[in-house]
Amino acid sequence: MQGRGGGVDERQPPEVSREKLEGAGLVPRQVEQVMALADVSSLADLERDFGHVEGARSAIAQFGTYLSHLHALGLDAWVDLDLSIVRGLAYYT
Repeated sequence: MQGRGGGVDERQPPEVSREKLEGAGLVPRQVEQVMALADVSSLADLERDFGHVEGARSAIAQFGTYLSHLHALGLDAWVDLDLSIVRGLAYYT
């Protein structure tokens, strides 16, 4: 399967991600919250679903600031929020 950049799409099945998250010590509720990030498609969704999370509030606000700047520059039409795209740590090692 081809990814956006023309390379091979190496996404793992959700079940494998769940197993890895549980192996990292997350409890089932936390695993489901992490998995739900892939379904977020707007800043409003992100605020609604994760704005109550203390550690996420400031990051969401900062992300909103970035999106506001892009809008002011007329570039917001070129930006899609897709939190399902994650670069594996192996890429950096």
